[in-house]
Amino acid sequence: MLRQVKTKRGRIGFGEDNVVLTENYLDYFRNLYRDLWVEGKTHHKASLFALTFAISFGLTVSMLSLMMLSIDVLVVLLASLVSFYGFVWVVQRFRGFTTDRKISYDDIEDVRLVEGKSWLTCPRFIISYGQDKRRYVSMHSHLLPGVSSRIEEIEEGFEEKGF
Repeated sequence: MLRQVKTKRGRIGFGEDNVVLTENYLDYFRNLYRDLWVEGKTHHKASLFALTFAISFGLTVSMLSLMMLSIDVLVVLLASLVSFYGFVWVVQRFRGFTTDRKISYDDIEDVRLVEGKSWLTCPRFIISYGQDKRRYVSMHSHLLPGVSSRIEEIEEGFEEKGF
């Protein structure tokens, strides 16, 4: 049976022979909604409402601003965005970070937790495996409810497997 724990972008599961990661952007928003609205207190719900308002307002202003630009400027902006994200993707791959969904326990060399700063960066696990390969498992900020207990569950899962 696969024991699963929620992460920032999905779930991490501890199977018999390997770690299974299921991540996508829909799960990111689903987990954020569940953490803030379903499981959260009043101030968490107010935060989600404010976040939703800020994002929708920002998108509206951005779209209205983009509609006023000429086609040439839009092409340059789009090319700049694609180039930036492509550069970041290449750098991450060059540094050995992958998006593998299954990692065999036999291949794992090290697992470490980077706590992160509560207001600036999120906690994340870095799984080192294979020949200089690494995989991030990002968690939500400690400001959200239940994150600390999920981190402990993941640590326990890796400890049970000898890491």
